[in-house]
Amino acid sequence: MEITLTQKEHEYLLQAVAKMEQDKKDGKEVKAPPMSYETQVALKIVGL
Repeated sequence: MEITLTQKEHEYLLQAVAKMEQDKKDGKEVKAPPMSYETQVALKIVGL
């Protein structure tokens, strides 16, 4: 299954990953960024 992201979504994802990597380096708790309800439902549908 292919997932297409808009430019804005792609940039948000890159920033979120960078923040999680930085938190891991700093020894902080690593948390996923806040997601909309629609995103959470979509992730459940694709099995993540």
